[in-house]
Amino acid sequence: MNATVDARMPWVIVQLGTRLFGLNCSVVREMVIMPEVCEVPGVPDYMRGVINLRGRVTSLVDLRRRLGMRSSTEDTESLCELMEQRAQDHRRWLDELDASVNEKRAFTLARDPHQCAFGKWYDNFKTDNILMSGFLKKFEVPHKRIHALADEIGELAEKGCMGQALEQLEQARTGILSTMLRLFADFQQLLRDSHREIAVVLNGSVGAYAVSVDSVASVEKLSEADTEELAGKGLEIREGLVTSVAKRAKGQGLVLVLGTESILDPAMHSGIPQT
Repeated sequence: MNATVDARMPWVIVQLGTRLFGLNCSVVREMVIMPEVCEVPGVPDYMRGVINLRGRVTSLVDLRRRLGMRSSTEDTESLCELMEQRAQDHRRWLDELDASVNEKRAFTLARDPHQCAFGKWYDNFKTDNILMSGFLKKFEVPHKRIHALADEIGELAEKGCMGQALEQLEQARTGILSTMLRLFADFQQLLRDSHREIAVVLNGSVGAYAVSVDSVASVEKLSEADTEELAGKGLEIREGLVTSVAKRAKGQGLVLVLGTESILDPAMHSGIPQT
């Protein structure tokens, strides 16, 4: 259907990453938490496969991939991999502190918790997920504590208290380091557990199909007066997937308006399940 904004018709505002997209309510049949997906071989990468909606087999389009973005699963696993790397950073950090004491040489890794790779990421990471932001606060105390060991153990070594320094290092391995590693593992599990996409079922000219989105932000009206066509700005989006940009009320940001008839490739129409 034409994606021209009609002030009389509400729009479903969905989120993909940090961006908002508008789907005309007239083509939205329903919105459900993502059911199990059955992959289908030999289809484009943006075709996730099929889902079972109360006995109806329905094709599922990964809207992120259709728009040239990474899938939400890839984003989640990428962040999990990053957290695993940061966990190993702190294991190696303590190993290097141990080695510097035993070899009587200077410790050169980050002493400031804000200057290690995790600290820099932590200080700049932003999320609207309340569970995630709440969990991340658990890192603050143990992360500062483990970095404080560099000065404490360094002072003991300088005073010649080698036995005490090595004993404190061993306690750190079973104590504060163990706590940090557990937090990293639990955070990865939280990321995977909270990865709950929404399937938005749309009525198309070839039948109903679903698109995967990160979340549904709202259902609201968009003003035609505050909508601008992208083509007029030299921003032709491939295959007409995004047709215009609309301003939300009360300065809540911009919404990219989707042309729903362009989401499903015409070449795929004959080979997808219809409902």
